Amino acid sequence: MEEQEALTGPSGRPPELPFRLLYPVGSRKWNVRSGPNKRADLMGAFHSGQTILATPILHQGASWLAVQLPDGRIGFCKQYDEAHMVQHHNTRTGYGWYRVLYPGLHDEQVFGMGLETLTTELLGQLAAAPPGPPPAPGTPQASAEGGKGGGRTAGGARAGALQVARRVLGWPGGVPALGGAGEGRGSAASAASAVAGLPCPRDRCAACWLPLRAGGMAYVGSCGHSYHFECLKLLGDANICTACGVWYAVGQSPPAACPAPSPTSPFQHVHQVLWFVPPFYRYILIYAAMLLASPLLLLASWLGLLTAPEPPP
Repeated sequence: MEEQEALTGPSGRPPELPFRLLYPVGSRKWNVRSGPNKRADLMGAFHSGQTILATPILHQGASWLAVQLPDGRIGFCKQYDEAHMVQHHNTRTGYGWYRVLYPGLHDEQVFGMGLETLTTELLGQLAAAPPGPPPAPGTPQASAEGGKGGGRTAGGARAGALQVARRVLGWPGGVPALGGAGEGRGSAASAASAVAGLPCPRDRCAACWLPLRAGGMAYVGSCGHSYHFECLKLLGDANICTACGVWYAVGQSPPAACPAPSPTSPFQHVHQVLWFVPPFYRYILIYAAMLLASPLLLLASWLGLLTAPEPPP
Protein backbone atom coordinates (compact mmCIF):
# COMPACT_ATOMS: atom_id res chain seq x y z
CA MET A 1 0.00 0.00 0.00
CA GLU A 2 2.96 2.31 0.51
CA GLU A 3 3.67 2.35 -3.23
CA GLN A 4 0.01 2.93 -4.15
CA GLU A 5 -0.14 5.92 -1.79
CA ALA A 6 2.97 7.31 -3.42
CA LEU A 7 1.24 7.10 -6.79
CA THR A 8 -2.17 8.47 -5.81
CA GLY A 9 -1.55 10.82 -2.92
CA PRO A 10 -3.99 13.44 -1.63
CA SER A 11 -2.74 15.98 -4.19
CA GLY A 12 -3.10 13.57 -7.11
CA ARG A 13 -0.47 11.59 -8.97
CA PRO A 14 2.98 13.16 -9.20
CA PRO A 15 4.06 14.25 -12.68
CA GLU A 16 5.65 11.58 -14.80
CA LEU A 17 9.28 12.12 -15.77
CA PRO A 18 11.10 10.75 -18.83
CA PHE A 19 13.62 7.96 -18.17
CA ARG A 20 15.79 6.18 -20.73
CA LEU A 21 17.22 2.67 -20.36
CA LEU A 22 20.89 1.85 -20.86
CA TYR A 23 21.33 -1.92 -20.72
CA PRO A 24 23.59 -3.18 -23.56
CA VAL A 25 24.03 -6.60 -21.96
CA GLY A 26 22.60 -10.01 -22.75
CA SER A 27 19.08 -9.84 -24.15
CA ARG A 28 19.01 -6.01 -23.76
CA LYS A 29 15.67 -6.22 -21.97
CA TRP A 30 14.59 -4.83 -18.60
CA ASN A 31 11.58 -6.46 -16.96
CA VAL A 32 8.37 -4.74 -15.90
CA ARG A 33 6.75 -6.30 -12.84
CA SER A 34 3.41 -6.09 -11.10
CA GLY A 35 5.01 -4.80 -7.88
CA PRO A 36 8.26 -3.29 -6.61
CA ASN A 37 9.77 -6.71 -6.00
CA LYS A 38 12.00 -8.84 -8.21
CA ARG A 39 9.77 -11.83 -7.41
CA ALA A 40 6.58 -10.08 -8.59
CA ASP A 41 4.78 -11.29 -11.72
CA LEU A 42 6.23 -10.29 -15.10
CA MET A 43 4.18 -7.85 -17.16
CA GLY A 44 6.55 -7.34 -20.09
CA ALA A 45 9.96 -5.87 -20.83
CA PHE A 46 11.47 -2.66 -22.20
CA HIS A 47 14.49 -2.62 -24.49
CA SER A 48 17.77 -0.76 -24.18
CA GLY A 49 17.43 2.78 -25.52
CA GLN A 50 13.68 3.09 -24.93
CA THR A 51 12.32 6.17 -23.16
CA ILE A 52 9.37 5.84 -20.79
CA LEU A 53 7.35 8.21 -18.60
CA ALA A 54 7.52 7.08 -14.98
CA THR A 55 7.31 8.21 -11.37
CA PRO A 56 10.34 7.37 -9.17
CA ILE A 57 9.52 5.79 -5.81
CA LEU A 58 11.58 4.31 -2.98
CA HIS A 59 10.74 0.84 -1.70
CA GLN A 60 12.78 -0.82 1.05
CA GLY A 61 15.78 1.34 0.25
CA ALA A 62 15.74 0.54 -3.49
CA SER A 63 14.81 2.95 -6.29
CA TRP A 64 11.92 1.85 -8.50
CA LEU A 65 9.99 3.45 -11.37
CA ALA A 66 6.20 3.26 -11.40
CA VAL A 67 4.95 3.18 -14.99
CA GLN A 68 1.36 3.57 -16.12
CA LEU A 69 1.08 1.28 -19.14
CA PRO A 70 -1.14 2.11 -22.14
CA ASP A 71 -3.74 -0.47 -20.99
CA GLY A 72 -4.17 1.36 -17.65
CA ARG A 73 -2.18 -1.06 -15.50
CA ILE A 74 0.69 0.13 -13.32
CA GLY A 75 4.02 -1.64 -13.66
CA PHE A 76 7.28 -1.31 -11.76
CA CYS A 77 10.84 -1.27 -13.08
CA LYS A 78 13.91 -1.40 -10.86
CA GLN A 79 15.75 1.81 -11.62
CA TYR A 80 19.30 0.52 -11.12
CA ASP A 81 20.79 -2.92 -10.91
CA GLU A 82 24.23 -4.27 -10.09
CA ALA A 83 24.68 -5.41 -13.67
CA HIS A 84 28.24 -5.88 -14.85
CA MET A 85 29.65 -6.40 -18.30
CA VAL A 86 33.02 -8.15 -18.35
CA GLN A 87 34.77 -8.10 -21.71
CA HIS A 88 38.43 -7.81 -22.67
CA HIS A 89 39.45 -7.33 -19.02
CA ASN A 90 37.16 -4.29 -18.64
CA THR A 91 34.43 -4.20 -16.00
CA ARG A 92 31.86 -1.48 -16.42
CA THR A 93 28.87 -0.69 -14.25
CA GLY A 94 26.16 1.92 -14.36
CA TYR A 95 23.36 0.29 -16.31
CA GLY A 96 19.77 1.20 -15.57
CA TRP A 97 17.19 3.94 -16.06
CA TYR A 98 18.49 7.51 -16.32
CA ARG A 99 16.45 10.69 -16.02
CA VAL A 100 16.40 12.36 -19.45
CA LEU A 101 16.95 16.09 -19.95
CA TYR A 102 16.22 17.69 -23.31
CA PRO A 103 18.48 20.73 -23.83
CA GLY A 104 18.34 22.57 -27.14
CA LEU A 105 21.03 22.38 -29.78
CA HIS A 106 22.01 26.00 -29.18
CA ASP A 107 21.90 25.82 -25.36
CA GLU A 108 25.52 26.48 -24.40
CA GLN A 109 24.80 26.25 -20.67
CA VAL A 110 23.44 22.68 -20.71
CA PHE A 111 25.25 20.50 -23.22
CA GLY A 112 25.86 17.33 -21.20
CA MET A 113 29.27 15.65 -21.29
CA GLY A 114 32.00 17.02 -23.56
CA LEU A 115 35.22 15.14 -24.32
CA GLU A 116 38.18 17.47 -23.80
CA THR A 117 41.96 17.26 -24.00
CA LEU A 118 43.21 18.53 -20.67
CA THR A 119 45.62 21.45 -20.85
CA THR A 120 47.17 23.36 -17.96
CA GLU A 121 44.88 26.32 -18.73
CA LEU A 122 41.76 24.12 -18.70
CA LEU A 123 42.84 22.43 -15.47
CA GLY A 124 43.34 25.86 -13.90
CA GLN A 125 39.84 26.89 -14.95
CA LEU A 126 38.37 23.68 -13.54
CA ALA A 127 40.24 24.08 -10.25
CA ALA A 128 38.98 27.67 -9.89
CA ALA A 129 35.37 26.76 -10.77
CA PRO A 130 32.86 25.92 -8.02
CA PRO A 131 32.69 22.17 -7.21
CA GLY A 132 30.01 20.04 -8.73
CA PRO A 133 26.96 18.97 -6.74
CA PRO A 134 27.16 15.83 -4.58
CA PRO A 135 26.21 12.61 -6.37
CA ALA A 136 22.49 11.96 -6.35
CA PRO A 137 21.58 9.22 -3.82
CA GLY A 138 21.24 5.79 -5.36
CA THR A 139 22.77 6.68 -8.72
CA PRO A 140 25.02 4.05 -10.32
CA GLN A 141 28.70 4.91 -10.36
CA ALA A 142 30.73 3.95 -13.42
CA SER A 143 34.04 2.21 -12.90
CA ALA A 144 36.60 0.58 -15.13
CA GLU A 145 39.47 -1.83 -14.66
CA GLY A 146 42.29 -1.20 -17.06
CA GLY A 147 43.47 -3.97 -19.33
CA LYS A 148 46.68 -4.03 -21.33
CA GLY A 149 46.28 -0.35 -22.10
CA GLY A 150 47.14 0.57 -18.53
CA GLY A 151 43.79 2.08 -17.54
CA ARG A 152 42.77 3.01 -14.02
CA THR A 153 42.50 0.01 -11.73
CA ALA A 154 39.85 -0.60 -9.12
CA GLY A 155 42.56 -0.75 -6.45
CA GLY A 156 43.81 2.69 -7.48
CA ALA A 157 40.28 4.09 -7.32
CA ARG A 158 39.80 2.65 -3.82
CA ALA A 159 43.14 4.04 -2.72
CA GLY A 160 42.26 7.46 -4.11
CA ALA A 161 38.89 7.45 -2.36
CA LEU A 162 40.52 6.51 0.94
CA GLN A 163 43.19 9.19 0.57
CA VAL A 164 40.63 11.87 -0.20
CA ALA A 165 38.40 10.72 2.65
CA ARG A 166 41.34 10.72 5.04
CA ARG A 167 42.31 14.27 4.05
CA VAL A 168 38.88 15.88 3.58
CA LEU A 169 37.03 14.14 6.39
CA GLY A 170 39.93 14.20 8.83
CA TRP A 171 40.01 10.47 9.41
CA PRO A 172 42.60 9.30 11.93
CA GLY A 173 45.67 7.37 10.83
CA GLY A 174 44.09 4.09 11.93
CA VAL A 175 42.54 3.48 8.49
CA PRO A 176 43.87 0.17 7.05
CA ALA A 177 46.84 0.34 4.71
CA LEU A 178 46.00 1.07 1.10
CA GLY A 179 46.22 -1.82 -1.33
CA GLY A 180 47.66 -4.18 1.27
CA ALA A 181 46.45 -7.55 2.35
CA GLY A 182 44.84 -6.04 5.42
CA GLU A 183 42.53 -3.77 3.45
CA GLY A 184 39.03 -5.15 3.63
CA ARG A 185 35.98 -4.40 1.60
CA GLY A 186 34.39 -2.61 4.52
CA SER A 187 37.00 0.16 4.57
CA ALA A 188 36.63 0.80 0.85
CA ALA A 189 32.85 0.75 1.10
CA SER A 190 32.84 3.15 4.05
CA ALA A 191 35.20 5.49 2.19
CA ALA A 192 33.05 5.40 -0.91
CA SER A 193 29.88 6.09 1.08
CA ALA A 194 31.54 8.95 2.93
CA VAL A 195 32.92 10.54 -0.24
CA ALA A 196 29.57 10.06 -2.01
CA GLY A 197 27.94 12.80 0.07
CA LEU A 198 30.60 15.43 -0.69
CA PRO A 199 30.71 17.92 -3.56
CA CYS A 200 33.44 16.89 -5.97
CA PRO A 201 35.99 19.48 -7.17
CA ARG A 202 35.90 19.98 -10.91
CA ASP A 203 39.56 19.07 -11.32
CA ARG A 204 38.91 15.60 -9.84
CA CYS A 205 37.09 12.64 -11.33
CA ALA A 206 33.57 12.28 -9.89
CA ALA A 207 33.83 8.46 -10.24
CA CYS A 208 37.15 7.67 -8.57
CA TRP A 209 38.03 11.06 -6.96
CA LEU A 210 41.55 10.95 -8.38
CA PRO A 211 42.89 14.22 -9.86
CA LEU A 212 42.77 14.96 -13.57
CA ARG A 213 46.16 15.18 -15.27
CA ALA A 214 47.30 17.54 -18.02
CA GLY A 215 47.66 15.87 -21.39
CA GLY A 216 44.95 13.28 -20.76
CA MET A 217 41.40 12.99 -22.04
CA ALA A 218 38.47 13.76 -19.76
CA TYR A 219 34.73 14.24 -19.91
CA VAL A 220 33.77 17.70 -18.65
CA GLY A 221 30.08 18.14 -17.94
CA SER A 222 27.90 21.22 -17.92
CA CYS A 223 26.46 19.90 -14.64
CA GLY A 224 29.77 20.51 -12.83
CA HIS A 225 31.21 16.98 -12.83
CA SER A 226 34.36 15.79 -14.58
CA TYR A 227 35.53 12.26 -15.32
CA HIS A 228 38.62 10.47 -16.55
CA PHE A 229 38.05 9.12 -20.02
CA GLU A 230 38.72 5.59 -18.73
CA CYS A 231 36.15 5.97 -15.94
CA LEU A 232 33.27 7.01 -18.23
CA LYS A 233 34.22 5.95 -21.74
CA LEU A 234 31.05 3.88 -22.24
CA LEU A 235 28.53 6.17 -20.56
CA GLY A 236 30.15 9.47 -21.56
CA ASP A 237 29.75 8.64 -25.24
CA ALA A 238 26.03 8.30 -24.55
CA ASN A 239 26.05 11.78 -22.92
CA ILE A 240 25.36 10.42 -19.42
CA CYS A 241 26.52 11.77 -16.06
CA THR A 242 26.46 9.00 -13.48
CA ALA A 243 26.85 11.37 -10.52
CA CYS A 244 23.67 13.22 -11.51
CA GLY A 245 21.92 10.11 -12.86
CA VAL A 246 21.00 12.12 -15.97
CA TRP A 247 21.01 11.35 -19.69
CA TYR A 248 21.34 14.50 -21.83
CA ALA A 249 19.28 14.11 -25.03
CA VAL A 250 20.50 17.22 -26.84
CA GLY A 251 18.17 18.38 -29.61
CA GLN A 252 15.66 15.57 -29.05
CA SER A 253 12.02 15.69 -27.97
CA PRO A 254 10.38 13.83 -25.08
CA PRO A 255 7.89 11.08 -25.93
CA ALA A 256 4.23 11.99 -26.07
CA ALA A 257 3.21 8.81 -24.23
CA CYS A 258 4.77 5.82 -22.55
CA PRO A 259 5.32 2.91 -24.98
CA ALA A 260 3.87 -0.51 -24.31
CA PRO A 261 6.34 -3.14 -23.07
CA SER A 262 7.11 -6.11 -25.26
CA PRO A 263 5.66 -9.45 -24.11
CA THR A 264 7.87 -11.77 -22.14
CA SER A 265 8.92 -15.15 -23.47
CA PRO A 266 7.94 -18.48 -21.84
CA PHE A 267 11.57 -18.97 -20.81
CA GLN A 268 11.45 -15.80 -18.70
CA HIS A 269 8.40 -17.14 -16.87
CA VAL A 270 10.21 -20.44 -16.29
CA HIS A 271 13.14 -18.53 -14.83
CA GLN A 272 10.69 -16.60 -12.66
CA VAL A 273 9.17 -19.82 -11.29
CA LEU A 274 12.59 -21.42 -10.70
CA TRP A 275 14.11 -18.37 -9.00
CA PHE A 276 15.26 -20.48 -6.03
CA VAL A 277 17.49 -22.64 -8.30
CA PRO A 278 20.99 -21.27 -9.01
CA PRO A 279 21.24 -19.93 -12.58
CA PHE A 280 23.71 -22.60 -13.80
CA TYR A 281 21.51 -25.50 -12.66
CA ARG A 282 18.42 -23.63 -13.81
CA TYR A 283 19.70 -23.60 -17.40
CA ILE A 284 20.58 -27.30 -17.14
CA LEU A 285 17.02 -28.11 -16.01
CA ILE A 286 15.48 -26.08 -18.83
CA TYR A 287 17.62 -27.66 -21.55
CA ALA A 288 17.07 -31.14 -20.12
CA ALA A 289 13.30 -30.58 -20.19
CA MET A 290 13.54 -29.37 -23.80
CA LEU A 291 15.50 -32.48 -24.83
CA LEU A 292 13.01 -34.78 -23.11
CA ALA A 293 10.06 -33.01 -24.73
CA SER A 294 11.50 -33.04 -28.25
CA PRO A 295 10.52 -36.67 -29.11
CA LEU A 296 7.00 -36.10 -27.82
CA LEU A 297 6.65 -32.95 -29.93
CA LEU A 298 7.92 -34.76 -33.03
CA LEU A 299 5.49 -37.63 -32.43
CA ALA A 300 2.58 -35.24 -31.92
CA SER A 301 3.50 -33.40 -35.11
CA TRP A 302 3.71 -36.69 -37.06
CA LEU A 303 0.27 -37.71 -35.78
CA GLY A 304 -1.17 -34.33 -36.82
CA LEU A 305 -1.99 -33.23 -33.30
CA LEU A 306 -0.13 -29.94 -33.64
CA THR A 307 -1.89 -28.56 -36.69
CA ALA A 308 -2.34 -24.82 -36.73
CA PRO A 309 -5.94 -23.58 -36.53
CA GLU A 310 -7.45 -22.35 -39.77
CA PRO A 311 -7.93 -18.59 -39.98
CA PRO A 312 -11.53 -17.37 -39.80
CA PRO A 313 -13.18 -16.54 -43.12
